[in-house]
Amino acid sequence: MRILAPVLLVSLTVCGGVASAQEEAKPAAAAPQQQTTDASAHKVKVVYVSDFELDVRDNGAGKSAPSGASAPAAQADAKKEDSPAEQASKLIELMSSSLVKELENAGYTAHRLRPGEARPEAGIDIKGVFTEPDEENHLRRAVIANGARMGKMGLFVGVGNLARPDQPLYAIVDLKGIENSGNKPGAMINVSAYAPVAKFDVQKDATEKMIKETASAIVADLTTLLNTNVAAVTH
Repeated sequence: MRILAPVLLVSLTVCGGVASAQEEAKPAAAAPQQQTTDASAHKVKVVYVSDFELDVRDNGAGKSAPSGASAPAAQADAKKEDSPAEQASKLIELMSSSLVKELENAGYTAHRLRPGEARPEAGIDIKGVFTEPDEENHLRRAVIANGARMGKMGLFVGVGNLARPDQPLYAIVDLKGIENSGNKPGAMINVSAYAPVAKFDVQKDATEKMIKETASAIVADLTTLLNTNVAAVTH
């Protein structure tokens, strides 16, 4: 029996902007703060939150000191700016912790699944990848880098059944001989069309409030999926 539902693409803004035409066909969900699980959603086992993927490119370029600044003052100023790795780590950490909290608030049993931890044998897994388009509008994993503009990213979130073989959220695009390694920051990807997937918009410099609103929307979508087609991720 197939366990994966057809793709569910939903375009939302973190601040609750106007929904896309695709979302109009989606059943209306309760406001995030009022979202609760019903009988169908309560049948699920533990929900695990995997850290979302966000690439980093750090060329070691430091922040230049303003003209005439003293050495101690310049050093203190430089310490205020996080490195790309620190920026990415903070965003991933906030997203994972916010998701766990929002899941618990909605009545789920939730745990964070950190990188390197053994994959559980049962339960639901929530995973995601931050993306951005390149100059030719190809979809790539988003990159936090020195000097890069802090624009908007697409966040694709997938839901899977841990009791079944893993269904990748995306695949690396085969560029026919051109290097596009999965380990290369900003690799070109294709998002899976065979798993329940939702899309959200997130700023690279998103505030804590924005991230929490996105986490709440993700939980609302999960509950809608489970209440509509619980077999999609539990059988």
